[in-house]
This record gives sequence, structure tokens and C-alpha cells, in this order.
Amino acid sequence: KQWYQRRVRAKPPLKKPPDSLILERRKKDEQRLKVQEEVLQQKHHDLKTQWEKDTDIRIQKNTVKRRVETMLKAEGFELEKRRENLRALLEAEEQQYVKEIDAQQETVIERQAKMRARAKALREKREQDRLAYVEEKLDIRWREECDELRPILARKHQNEVFEERAKQIEIANMIKKKKKKKKK
Repeated sequence: KQWYQRRVRAKPPLKKPPDSLILERRKKDEQRLKVQEEVLQQKHHDLKTQWEKDTDIRIQKNTVKRRVETMLKAEGFELEKRRENLRALLEAEEQQYVKEIDAQQETVIERQAKMRARAKALREKREQDRLAYVEEKLDIRWREECDELRPILARKHQNEVFEERAKQIEIANMIKKKKKKKKK
């Protein structure tokens, strides 16, 4: 068969009208634009939500910060008040100590009175010592001049010496006995 003899078969008619591809494409473009618009709206919404969350966090942080600062200021005021009370107490104590020290310090008149009293006491003591010395010397003189008393005192003195010597001998004997016991 020659080329001019061949039959041309007709193409079956399209099920879809020729504008359908264009319509489908437009439909897909519209859907894509719609999805893009929704994505943009979602992004905008996400940004808005994130901004609200960040703002809420900042508000909470600032609220906490203000509360802490308020508490610290209150503590600072209380501390300063306590310091002021302690200062006043310290000052009152210092004034009390100064008054006590001033009260304890002797005035010139008090010092003179004290010195007079001491001088009087020293004179009296010196006089008593002198009188005791005189009494002792008079007693010694009387004993030396009294012939009857001399032998009695000599015997008394001799007895005291003998008693003391006996005690010393007894102590020496006890020491010797202890040494002998230790050696054994």
C-alpha cells in the first residue's frame, strides 16, 4: 500500500473536554495558592502565638523580678531599721558607760578626803606600832631587872629547848627507820 492508500484512523474523542486541562491546571494553581495562603496565615498565626508566649514569659519574669525587688527592699528597710535600733542601743550603752566612768572618777575633794583619811590611818598605825614597841621594851626591861623572874624564865626557856630537841631526835629516828625499811 502506498502512503496515500493508507487509512487514517480517527482518534477516539477525548473524554474530557479540551479546556479541562486548563481548568484542572487552574484548579491546582488555585489549590496551591490556597495552601500557600494557609501556610502564610499559619506562619503569621505561629508568629503571633510565639510573640504572645514570649510576651507572657517576659511579663511573668518582670512580675517575679518586681516581687523580688519589693521583698529585697522590704528586707533592706527592715535591716536598716534594725541597724538604726542597734545604733541607738549602742549609743545609749556608751552614754551609760560614760556616766558610770564619770561617777567612778574621783573629784579633787574626794581625793583629798581619801588622802586625809589614809594619812590619819597611817598616823594611828604608826602610833600603835610605837606603843607596842615601847610596851615590849618596857616588858624586857622589867624582866631583866626583876631578879625573881629571871630564873623562872630561864627554866621555862630551857624546858622549851629540851622539848624541841626531843622532837628533833624523834623525827631523826623515824627517818632512820624508814630508810632501813626501804633498804630491806
